Amino acid sequence: VGLLGAAYTVGAQRHLAIDLLAISITPRKQQLLGVVINLLIFIFSGAVIVTGGVKLIAKTLATSQVSAAMQIPMGYVYLILPLTGIIMMFYALWFITNGLRSLKQPEGAY
Repeated sequence: VGLLGAAYTVGAQRHLAIDLLAISITPRKQQLLGVVINLLIFIFSGAVIVTGGVKLIAKTLATSQVSAAMQIPMGYVYLILPLTGIIMMFYALWFITNGLRSLKQPEGAY
């Protein structure tokens, strides 16, 4: 599927989940759990995928490494890493915002 597929699965809320805990708690706590999970996705995407991707791009551009088949700098190929991380952060922030908004509603309103 690739990295953009990973961003898509975050946006579709289809990421790997073990819902043993989620099915045994109240709907309100499920909402809170969703916010926490998306916050962790946001932090991971920024700290690992975006930051690591930018460092990888800088290293490969500094060494003038080129792809074997297309003879383009590998730094350009690795641009997909921070792009994917930014997309994942956008989706996570979107779901955090929506989750917090729904948590502000009265108990039976959602």
